[in-house]
Amino acid sequence: MWLCLELQCGPATLQGGCPEANFTSTQHEQAQQHNLLLVTVGLSGMVIIGAGDTAASMVGKMLGRVPVHDGSRKTVEGTVAGILSSLGAWCLLLWGAGVPGGSWRWWLQLLLATAGAGLMEACTSQLDNILLPLWYLPHLMLVQR
Repeated sequence: MWLCLELQCGPATLQGGCPEANFTSTQHEQAQQHNLLLVTVGLSGMVIIGAGDTAASMVGKMLGRVPVHDGSRKTVEGTVAGILSSLGAWCLLLWGAGVPGGSWRWWLQLLLATAGAGLMEACTSQLDNILLPLWYLPHLMLVQR
């Protein structure tokens, strides 16, 4: 609910009662960037742990055959599933929030940050439920620049 309240009004939501009726294209782009930033920051932990880590664990246990490295229980199949499910979750969340994604460059940077988090999850022996969101959020903030 807080996410919907914080999103700035734009031309697409003027029917919903937003007070500002005259948006210039620059103001509209700034509002979209602000909304994208809010969604990214607010949901980064949920995406990487809720979607990515869960999918990696389930697919790795059910279908995983190739270990990431010798002696590891984590698998390549699980890692790929975690990265893909995180990217899919971003697509669904941005679409559901009505926030258009960024340019192709933004999506490439999101892919690289998500792949980095997936590889970190695959290679770490630490408690990744704490480590991953702490690593992922600042890297997503870099994507916004």
